[in-house]
Amino acid sequence: MTVHGVYLEVDPPRKVAYTWNPAWDPGPETEIHVTFEPRGSGTLVRLVHSGFEEREKSQQGHTQGWSRVLGWLQQHIQSKEN
Repeated sequence: MTVHGVYLEVDPPRKVAYTWNPAWDPGPETEIHVTFEPRGSGTLVRLVHSGFEEREKSQQGHTQGWSRVLGWLQQHIQSKEN
């Protein structure tokens, strides 16, 4: 799988934003904005993936994909805490 994109903003450790143009999903590129906020002993990660306009099927597929990826990240972090 190939994804192309360009960084739009990099503000460590608070934010990263970039374009997203996957080979498996033809159409206009979309944008991903991820912010990181300290919360107690952890970090709140907020991800917004926008730019799908009338591509509902693509939006739904990406929503499922991000849920899976963020779940893997959570499992990885929890395994390091134990």
